[in-house]
Amino acid sequence: MRRVLPLIGLFVFACMPIGAHAQARATRSNQRRAATSFRRLNEDEVKSIAAKAVQEASGDPDRFDAIASREILKLVPGFSRARVIAASVPGLTITVAGPANLFLDDTREFIRKMEPIGHITWHPYILVAITPTTMEAPNIERIVIMRDGAIVTPLETFLSPARVAIPTGMRIQVNRGAVTYSPPAFNPDKPVKLTAIPTVGHNIVVTFSQAQLRQIQ
Repeated sequence: MRRVLPLIGLFVFACMPIGAHAQARATRSNQRRAATSFRRLNEDEVKSIAAKAVQEASGDPDRFDAIASREILKLVPGFSRARVIAASVPGLTITVAGPANLFLDDTREFIRKMEPIGHITWHPYILVAITPTTMEAPNIERIVIMRDGAIVTPLETFLSPARVAIPTGMRIQVNRGAVTYSPPAFNPDKPVKLTAIPTVGHNIVVTFSQAQLRQIQ
């Protein structure tokens, strides 16, 4: 038995790295499969689904959302009409939406306002929205998206001062608005990180999960 025990110990020691390597390989393989199966909805698909949903909704914006979601789920499992919440800190929310949800948002507004649905513009970008809600909101000066460790150049930046009421009745100014990016910047085949940089204080840093990236449509 004294000879067997060391041999067993050596066997376990030798197998542990192999198992760890196998797990890492499996993880990378799963990521590749998930990225390969990902598809982004195109303009024609979304417009066709929106038109069908408008006809069937009979002027009900919630029913429009339900019908559009039902039809899109047939093409993209896991789709959600909700925007991805990248960060939520006291007084500030940062959300992300892709072209499909932006188009559906605009269509829904026509229905809600009971207005004739005219020409709705397709926005071929992903929008990162910065929305301050209270006086606690940090003043975000810059949004930085990194994909696989490299900074992604935004298409456009629309950040401007907005007035937020405080209890004394006065108003303070903090930036609100959006930054837009090319859709491939948020594809789920690479790690994507968002950093919101305020005038003072700590940066807000968020690494998107693969599930979040797949929901950005």
